[in-house]
Amino acid sequence: MFALAALAGCAYGAELSQKTAQEFRGYIRRQEAAMGHSPQPRWKTLRAGELMVAPWGASPTVDVDDGLIHDWVAAYFAPGVKADKVRDTLLSYDRYTAIYKPEVLKAEVLPPSGGRKRLLLRVVKKKVITVVLDTEYEIESSQVSPEVFVSRSRSTNVWEVEDAGEPSEERKKPGTGYGFLWALNSYWYIEDRGGGAYVECRAVSLTRDIPAAVSWAVKPMITSLPKESLEKTLRDTVQAASR
Repeated sequence: MFALAALAGCAYGAELSQKTAQEFRGYIRRQEAAMGHSPQPRWKTLRAGELMVAPWGASPTVDVDDGLIHDWVAAYFAPGVKADKVRDTLLSYDRYTAIYKPEVLKAEVLPPSGGRKRLLLRVVKKKVITVVLDTEYEIESSQVSPEVFVSRSRSTNVWEVEDAGEPSEERKKPGTGYGFLWALNSYWYIEDRGGGAYVECRAVSLTRDIPAAVSWAVKPMITSLPKESLEKTLRDTVQAASR
């Protein structure tokens, strides 16, 4: 009960500062520079049917000014599944509400920008409380070789939605509200390995930090969401591609 009260007490009033956003952008620049145009798979010896989920670095979170960066990677070797089927599933935006239910409530393709695809997703996050978010992304995809497909998705806007689905529905100003998600970038690597598809996704997100007084009660809940969401996204993608 104390954890619930602590969460309710600290969740409101969070606001994304310019410094926090700058630190996240700097982290992304460094990671993408190291990644290059065609990232290498994290687990080259993954066995058929094996799923791996781990922090990208030594820790699953990186502290920034009034925020937390969450950096996770997940991979699965799907035996008997064609890599192009996984690719096509990932690009089937009109099927996202079915593929990623119940988390994705709406998927809308927006006009492209600078040659990049744009996508709006309405998602629901449930962990003690329920939060509905409108999330907007720019997406770059490339078939870098006959065997390898890569895709990068970078959030451009994240809004919390009050009274979702009601006549009084309203988006909050970006960077305000609970602060459970301020930014999310995803990096996909899909490789045809003959006997199946190697599928890897790295997710880097930014959330609010938790005041020290309630960190012991609340921080574990906040830090578990990115890992759980990534693992579910990977499983749902492969399962849809297997049908």
